[in-house]
Amino acid sequence: MTTMITIPPQPVEVPPFSGDADGVTGYGDGVRTASATFDDVGSWITGSSKPEGWAGEAAAAYARSTEQPATDANAASMALRKVWQATEDYATALTALKECWTDLGHEREVLVKDRADLVADVNAAKAATPAEVAELKDRARVLDTEIRGFGQDVSTYVDDTTRADAEMLAAFEGASSLAKARSSFAAGGGVDPADLAAAHLTAMRALGATPEQVNGWWDGLTEEQQQALIAAHPDLIDNTNGIPAGARDEANRTLLAQDLAILRLREADGTLTDEEADVLVNAEAAEEALANLTGPTAIDPVTGKPVQTQLHIYDPRAFGGDGKVAIAVGDLDTADNVAVQVPGLGTDGSSIGTHAERALNVYSASR
Repeated sequence: MTTMITIPPQPVEVPPFSGDADGVTGYGDGVRTASATFDDVGSWITGSSKPEGWAGEAAAAYARSTEQPATDANAASMALRKVWQATEDYATALTALKECWTDLGHEREVLVKDRADLVADVNAAKAATPAEVAELKDRARVLDTEIRGFGQDVSTYVDDTTRADAEMLAAFEGASSLAKARSSFAAGGGVDPADLAAAHLTAMRALGATPEQVNGWWDGLTEEQQQALIAAHPDLIDNTNGIPAGARDEANRTLLAQDLAILRLREADGTLTDEEADVLVNAEAAEEALANLTGPTAIDPVTGKPVQTQLHIYDPRAFGGDGKVAIAVGDLDTADNVAVQVPGLGTDGSSIGTHAERALNVYSASR
């Protein structure tokens, strides 16, 4: 009597993963800075480009001539902001997809081994008893079900990857031309959702709102309004107590990037003033300190992953140019305990690297 035992097919291959969530986040940071710069241009055109006290027909003609450039700057700002928001979502998706890809790879290894073991046991069962044959058939059925389920999981992974890519590409498409940026801006009524929120926050700060009040107001905003404020008005978010540390970090990194870009251009063309030179020194020190906290020595001793850093305070012009900078090692929004390192007299913004390194040592020892 011949007994047939159907061996399930090999599990499907898992497509290679090539995404870089950190790279996407870094790219998004640049887009956010560009969005903020366009917003500044739009605000300058409408508010500061006309000389104070200028009136009459020429002034009115000038105002009319600046309407379209101001609108275009604001439209470009919002189009780029949507790209930045899409990069945030895309980076999150890539992180989850990479974890899924890793899990699928491990699962496939197990299934391949189980199948090989089954094949070996079937080949060795020359004079198997009916009970042994039944056991082999049951193993084959269970393995077949698992391999089919694995195939469905791989298909879902591929679909999720395709969807994430398509959503990111759609965001790029929406900002691929000035005409599309204008159309999207007009569809929203030509209103930036950040402006009303910015006016509210400005009023709260002027009235001396407490950090608790500011935090309550922030939590009442939609995610879109929060991201719009970070991109369009980082100078309002940057060092405001009550704003979550993660949001302050994004705003301060935007301001840092703007300072570095503008001041380095002025340094290159020889127009950098002595006061601006001091600001540039402080900005470059902050940039270097943050870069050093992403190196191979900045690893969390518990998780084995890179430590999280936050540019919590960034004011390179404070104290007559000495500067005021604070970098957090770890996540201030979720920390159970916070240790603060206070530099001594004579310290200025240019020494932030040394103190950031010491903060990392305290963090690592505490962990």
